[in-house]
Amino acid sequence: MLAIGLPAAARGDAGTLDVTTLRLRLKDTPAIGLIGKFRLKSEIADMVGDLAALHAGRPGQTLEAIHTRYRALVVRVVGLPEQGDAPLAQDLNSSTEHLWATLADPGQVASLAKS
Repeated sequence: MLAIGLPAAARGDAGTLDVTTLRLRLKDTPAIGLIGKFRLKSEIADMVGDLAALHAGRPGQTLEAIHTRYRALVVRVVGLPEQGDAPLAQDLNSSTEHLWATLADPGQVASLAKS
């Protein structure tokens, strides 16, 4: 598993994925094709941008609306590698709330929006 080779700081607490580890694992998984990875990257960037705008006080979507988009995206992403990369699907599924807590935090999402 790719996360084992990452430094401890790049992994989430209690075995959950953090955003950095998830990005690497999604990038490296053979279970998602190149086009799927580009679409996914774009959707994630849009969502992080919307969260950054919300946290910066700019009008746009509500946190609840973005959370709904996030949950739908997670369901879809878990289904993508489920057959070809079951460990990634399982780790993402078990990390959903931890990842959302990161995205809902204004300070953390600001740094994600820049990366």
